Amino acid sequence: MLPAPTTNVVARQVIIVGSSPFNGVIFALPGAVFAGAITMTAPIGGPSGVPGVLITSPSDVSSSSLDSQAAVGIVGRSADGTKGPFIYFGSDQFGSSTINPVTTLAVGSFGFSSGGVAGGLLTPNRIIILAPSGDMTGATDIANITALYALGCKTIILMPFNYWVNSVIVVPSGCGLIGAFPVQADNFSPVPGVLQPQGTVITPQGFTGAGLTYAVIACQNTTATQQGGQVLANFSIQANTTPLGSGVFGILIDGAVGAGFIENVVVARSDGPCLRVRQDATSGIVPGQWTIRSNVFAASRSSHGMLVDDLSDSNITDNYSHDNALDGYNINNSSNSKWIGNRGETNTGAGFRFRGLLSAGQRLFGTGLISEFNPGGGFIFQDNGNLALGTYQLSNCSSHSDGTAGTTLGGFWSNGCKSRILLSDCKSDVGVNQNAYGAYEGGVSFGMYVNGGYMAGGTGATHDDGTNTHALVAANLCPF
Repeated sequence: MLPAPTTNVVARQVIIVGSSPFNGVIFALPGAVFAGAITMTAPIGGPSGVPGVLITSPSDVSSSSLDSQAAVGIVGRSADGTKGPFIYFGSDQFGSSTINPVTTLAVGSFGFSSGGVAGGLLTPNRIIILAPSGDMTGATDIANITALYALGCKTIILMPFNYWVNSVIVVPSGCGLIGAFPVQADNFSPVPGVLQPQGTVITPQGFTGAGLTYAVIACQNTTATQQGGQVLANFSIQANTTPLGSGVFGILIDGAVGAGFIENVVVARSDGPCLRVRQDATSGIVPGQWTIRSNVFAASRSSHGMLVDDLSDSNITDNYSHDNALDGYNINNSSNSKWIGNRGETNTGAGFRFRGLLSAGQRLFGTGLISEFNPGGGFIFQDNGNLALGTYQLSNCSSHSDGTAGTTLGGFWSNGCKSRILLSDCKSDVGVNQNAYGAYEGGVSFGMYVNGGYMAGGTGATHDDGTNTHALVAANLCPF
C-alpha cells in the first residue's frame, strides 16, 4: 500500500507498490521535490489489474518529454494488452487522446539534460526497467536497449512481454540484461505453436547471420584488455525466425570476457548453436570464470545446444540441452571447468561430446551428468587434433538408451581421445533402445578406467578394440 499522503518526497526515494517492481513503482529524479499529495488513480484494466499511481509534480514539468528532473508515476497495462506502462506528469496524462507507453522506468536517479545529450548520462550503477515498444520490425527495441547502454546504464530490466530486435544486443562489460522470467523449461516443446513462449521473450527479426545479425545477444571482446562481469538472466530467446543455414547464434560469448553469469535463460530454435562460446579470432584470448546455470538450450535446427571451443575455470551447472540437430553439449578444451548436474536429452548427436584438451596436465570435471535417448551416443571422447595428455574425470554420470545410431556406440565411448578418461560410479544401461556397449575404447585412445558403477549394452558391457595405448580397465562393476 502507498503511505499516507505526504509532501516533500525527496529525490532518490523509491516506493514499491505491490510485491515486485512490475506492480507499480514511484520514483524521484535528482532535485525533484513534490508539493502535494501522492494519490492512487483508478486501475486501468489489464491482465493483472495493476493499479495506477499519480504523482503531483512541479508546475514547470514538460508534458511532452521525459527531459525534466521530475517525478513520473506509472499505471497498469491497457485493456487490450498492447501498450506498456503509462505515465503522468502531475495531473496531466502524457499524451492527449490516447494513453502512450513510457519507454523506461528508472529505479534510483536520472541525470538527463536537454535533449539527452552531453550532461545527460545516467549516473553509475543505475537500473532501468524498459517497456517493450510493440514494434515487430525490431528497430525500436534494439535502439532503446543500445541507447540505454550508451548512456551509461548498468542494468536493463525487461518486463514480462515480447521484445523484437533486428540486430545483435551487445551487452557491455559490467552490464546486465535481466528479464522477469522465461518460459517454463521442462514443458517447452520445439514445435512452434505447441506451447507459446511466456514471460520476457526476445525475438530476432530479419537476421541473416551477416553483419550485426550473427547472434541475438553477444558478450564479445576483440581486444586483449580483460572485460567481463556481464549478467544475462530470466528471459527467453525465441529464435525460430532465424533462417535455416544462417548459423545465427542465440547467445555468443567471445574473447577476453570473464566472471559473467548466464542464469535461468531459455534459448530455443536458433539455427546455429543456442549458446556459442569461443576464443576470439583477433585477440586469441578465451573466455573464463563464467557461471552458466539453470538454463535451457533447445531445438537448434542446424547445430548444437551448447558449442564450446574453450571455456576455462568455469562452472556449468544444472542446464538442460535437448532436441538439438547435433549434440546437446559439444565441448573442446575448457580446462579446469566443472560440469555438474547438466542434462542432454533427445539430441540427434551425442548428449555430451568432449573433443580434447589442449595442454598437458589440463583437466575437465563432470559430476552428476545425465544423457538419455541420444542416438549419437551418451558421453563421447574424441581428439579433434588435440594431442596433449590431460584428464577427464567423470563421477556419478548416467547414460540411458544412448548410441543407437552406430554398431559400436554406447554410453561412454572413446574414439582416439589422447587424454586419460576416469569414470567413477557411472552407469550405462540399454534402456528402451539397444545401445552396443556400456563403455567402449578404440581408435588409438590413450586409456579409459571404469571404477564402480554399472555398465550394460546390447552387445556387451565393455569393449576395447586393441589399438589403444592402455587397454580399457573395468573394476568393481555392479554385477546386477
